Amino acid sequence: MTDVKRKGRPPAHDREELLRQARAVAVERGFDALRFGDVADATGVPVSSLQYAFGTRDDLVREVLRAGVAEELARLRAAVECEVDPWTRIETFIRLGISIDDDERREGWLLWMEYWRAASRDSALREDSSGVARGWRLLVRRAVDDGVTAGDFAIDGPSEEVAASLVALVDGLSLQVEVGDNRMRSARATRAAMRSARKILGMGSP
Repeated sequence: MTDVKRKGRPPAHDREELLRQARAVAVERGFDALRFGDVADATGVPVSSLQYAFGTRDDLVREVLRAGVAEELARLRAAVECEVDPWTRIETFIRLGISIDDDERREGWLLWMEYWRAASRDSALREDSSGVARGWRLLVRRAVDDGVTAGDFAIDGPSEEVAASLVALVDGLSLQVEVGDNRMRSARATRAAMRSARKILGMGSP
């Protein structure tokens, strides 16, 4: 009797793990160069199963980016919100935003840079990106509001604008570190951000 291959639903795979491995491939090769074949080589999952799970290559890249930034934000939120003191929460936000393990930080910032670049030309990601940006600002704004209530901060302007300034400060310095400005190493960028944050928050010199 001749064996007949059954057609039907491909076997289930751990979607989150597939996305993490696809992200690692994209960081190494570049998001524009990411292909199903590369992910299949890295995961051992057939191309046909990956296409069934994610659709087109563009769909795969979009989902890799979405999952990656969501994971980064969740990790940052967990680290910041476990602190009680408002200034310690700001310090944690700055330190993790700029100065963590080099390899991990590089993967994180390559992910963020590609996400914002893709969002500028992808309407679906552009809509999501406004929510992502609000999530970053809200995390900082809560610390700012608590610091004002406690009398630790003396801000000039609405807390939402102050939070946006602090996020922009971290984003700008992080970008300088990531692109390899030899004058702006992680430790120096972190110190500069801390000094600027204290001024923005009306805390004066340490």
